[in-house]
Amino acid sequence: MPENAGLSSPAKPALTGIYLLIAEQAESSCIIRDVTMGLAWTCIQVEDPATGQLGSGLCFSPTVHDRNIPWSGTLTGKPVNDLLPWLQSWHATETAVAIAAANAVLSMNNPMIGQATPIPTPVRAITDSNLSVFQYFAPRLRETTAQGSHSQKKNVTIIGRYPGIDKLRSQFDFAIIEQNPQGNDYPAVAADYVLPDSDWVFITASSLFNKTLPHLLSLSQNAEVVLMGPTMPWLAQWKAYGVDHLAGVEVKDYELLKRIAMEGGGTRIFDEAVEYRVLGL
Repeated sequence: MPENAGLSSPAKPALTGIYLLIAEQAESSCIIRDVTMGLAWTCIQVEDPATGQLGSGLCFSPTVHDRNIPWSGTLTGKPVNDLLPWLQSWHATETAVAIAAANAVLSMNNPMIGQATPIPTPVRAITDSNLSVFQYFAPRLRETTAQGSHSQKKNVTIIGRYPGIDKLRSQFDFAIIEQNPQGNDYPAVAADYVLPDSDWVFITASSLFNKTLPHLLSLSQNAEVVLMGPTMPWLAQWKAYGVDHLAGVEVKDYELLKRIAMEGGGTRIFDEAVEYRVLGL
């Protein structure tokens, strides 16, 4: 009998506390140096006034934009701390700005980014750059699970329809849950039924800004969970919320990233502007 049998497991933190955690970890003396809100990406650069150090961060842009944003033209020069309360806003544009600003701060002197493994060149060479995380995990997703005298393929669920994702169907089976489903995609409401039976769940970190991430994590407790995408804050505390692997980005060239975002670019940022890195928790 295990030594800890009969003992209760440490309580997990409340999932809704994710936004308070990000705000707490991103508190700093940094100021907003630059804000770009493109069709696909919201990009922010911050500066530490004491050292002059710069940090860069992203968030997936809301798909529906207001024509009149009252604070446009006022963000540059503001303290980052003034924007962190927007993490809990129900206004998607405000939340996107706050997440990008928090990510910019968290990119500065963060040992996790250095500890994370860049996607190897041979892996990136055989698939689209925005799909390299799935290619990285593909060998494990092809494994089978023993079911008595039979074997069963892994149940893999991907939250969000990534551009080009169907190219990977020849390598492993997967289901897609998408707010705007196409073809055989499951609608968002199917998450309550599909995720509890999944072996692997890949959750787009853009679910942070639309406030669905806490619920998705609560449904994925039986699975190996990968939280992925440029929107993902590099925080060790994700482990306490049920995340097993982080697949985030390091900004390699902010000016290029900004230019791509301003010109309406989406997956092109993965070619040279940012680099995917993977870290097990």
